[in-house]
Formats: sequence, C-alpha cells, structure tokens
Amino acid sequence: MKKFVFLLISLSMSSVAVAYAADANPNSRSFISGNTVQGASNLNQILVLLTGKDGKPGAVGVAGPQGLRGIKGRNGIKGIPGAPGVAGKDGIQGVAGPQGVAGPQGVAGPQGVAGATGATGADGADGADGADGTGTGGSLTFGIGQVTVGACSDSATVGLQALYTGEDFVFDTITISDLKSECGGKPMKFYLKIKAAPWTTHQTGNYANDDLIKCTFSAIPTSGAVRIPQFSVGGTTTCANTTQTSLPSFFLNQISTADYTDKIGFEIT
Repeated sequence: MKKFVFLLISLSMSSVAVAYAADANPNSRSFISGNTVQGASNLNQILVLLTGKDGKPGAVGVAGPQGLRGIKGRNGIKGIPGAPGVAGKDGIQGVAGPQGVAGPQGVAGPQGVAGATGATGADGADGADGADGTGTGGSLTFGIGQVTVGACSDSATVGLQALYTGEDFVFDTITISDLKSECGGKPMKFYLKIKAAPWTTHQTGNYANDDLIKCTFSAIPTSGAVRIPQFSVGGTTTCANTTQTSLPSFFLNQISTADYTDKIGFEIT
C-alpha cells in the first residue's frame, strides 16, 4: 500500500500521463462520477492515473525498531503419560574383580561379660572312713570356711551371718553344707571362746572373759544323697557356759560377734 501511494505522488508531481477531464461547456463538465458545474464550490476534480511501466524496486528501507515483547502464553495441558517401555534384557555378569588388600587389624574390643558358672560336677566316690578323731575338731574364723568335723564327714563348709540389734552385732544364723549322709540325725555341737581380759565384753550376764560357750543343735537333717544339702542353725539355738556352769542357758543370738576369739570349734557325735 505504501508503495502504491508513493507512486501516485511521484507521477502527479512529474505530470506524467496525468489529464483533467473537461469539455467546451464552461457551465457543466462531465466527470467520472457525474456532471458538476465547473464553477461550483463542490467541484470534485478526480485525478486519473494512467498506469505506466513498472519502475525498478526501490532500496530496502531501514528496519523498524523491534516490537514490544509479547506476554508469555499459558502453559499447555499436561500430556497423557506414555505407555511403559519394554524392559531390556539383563546384561552379562561382569568378571569378578581382584580381591582387595586386607586392611590393618582393628583394635581389640573390650572383654566380654563372664559367662554363667557351669553346673557342679558329680561327687566322686567316697574314700574309706578314717579313724575316729579326738577332741572337738577344727576351728573357723568368722565368715565362710571349711573345717574337719569328725568320722562321719571329711569336711564341712560353714557360713556365719550376723544380725545388728541397733546397739551391737550378734550371731543370727550359721549355715552348714557338704556333710556326708552318715552325719544325718546326729547332734551337732559348736564352741565359741570369749576373749580374755583386758577385753570388755559387749554382752554381760551370760558370759565373762575367757569363758567357753557350747551351743547344741539337736539333729542334723537326713538325706538320701551322698551329701546333705545346706541347712541352717538359727539364732535361738540353746547355748550353755561351760566355764561358769551355774549360769542359766541362753540363746546363740545373745552372743556378741565382737566378744568371741574369731574361732569356732565343731563336734558331731
């Protein structure tokens, strides 16, 4: 369109092939669009363009400025997921690599917890009984130990337990185990020696310094086994002062553990 207007202007200015339609009648003229008086104010002079030979194209005009950037369009609708592809075949297993170099030895871990004590083994065969002993057997310091008790048994394991009265410790329980079955039903006697002067006894009235106390347990339990299971002699076991025989009998739990000489003698008859 721009080229067409430009061509019209060029031809009009150069008067090439341009004519105005007029006739001999000064009052009226016939134009392409109708008859109009030449002197009328609304005279419409129509320029007729005669088409001539095309001219050479003009030079390319300068490019106009870049237009404004358009607004970003809306995101399209998400497409339908495609069908899952066919699983490929497993590849050939690769060759095993060479074994790596062994690492340095780690630091030793902490020592584990000690395991539970194993079951006690079966008792061995009994040896022949020895000759009857003389005296009252062995002695035992306060705590747990083992003493020889006579012909019916080779040894006995003894434990002593004290009881605190609020003022003093006294004998509460004596436990005995490992006696042979031959000792069952027999009485058991044990002896406690009171400390000599200048020791001041904690308990008074039943004994004094250097006195010998004898306590008697009526009967050792019987057992069908080779060894008699552990049994206890309670604090109410009857005791007597063999040094001062005129004193009345009393109980084991009336003897202070601090007053005796840390030795106990046993006798089974």
